[in-house]
Amino acid sequence: MKYLLRTVLRCQRGVLAPLRNRAIGVASPISLSSQARFYAVKSELYGSEYVPEGKVVVDAVTGEKKLVKPMTIHTDLPEHPGSENRKTQFWTFVVFAVCMSIAVAGIFQYERISCAAMNATMYYLRRSQLARQHLGNEITYSGIIPYISGDLNTMQGRINIKTKVEGDHGKAVMHLKAGRSQNEKFRIDEWTLVTEDGVVLDLLHDDDSIILDI
Repeated sequence: MKYLLRTVLRCQRGVLAPLRNRAIGVASPISLSSQARFYAVKSELYGSEYVPEGKVVVDAVTGEKKLVKPMTIHTDLPEHPGSENRKTQFWTFVVFAVCMSIAVAGIFQYERISCAAMNATMYYLRRSQLARQHLGNEITYSGIIPYISGDLNTMQGRINIKTKVEGDHGKAVMHLKAGRSQNEKFRIDEWTLVTEDGVVLDLLHDDDSIILDI
């Protein structure tokens, strides 16, 4: 009886040993030799470069077969999707900043052109006989978008500006310089026109009947 039990146990060990070796990752000499031959042939075909094994996957929609390779340490990582978003956000911000700068500059110039001092100056300029002789009638700001450069601060009593004007017959640059103390009217120091030919016209001594009052 004991001899029979020993024989049965030996048979079980002989049958279960290969299964145990496979479970714990121990390969048999036959499997090792076959794997060595496989990698030797593979290295002859592809050289030293590592070629990952893939599997064929059938697309559920189109039914096409595609070879899908697993991701390894040799695979290039895909570009981060946030990089394109960052580029779009950057150019959107640039366009927004430029549009806002143009809008703010336009509003600032509109306030300067619409102030009482500039309205009065342009009114008297259109009535000036000397200005009409050189520029013609319909005297107004030059260009589609008028631009006034210089210091224009009526609250503190400082005016020193230059702007381009034009009429039917020519163009010129108007220079106005004035100042005042508290609770006083503006004192005109300089009011001239410089034509395209370089001629300087002194509008303060043009006509005694026209006195610039701003």
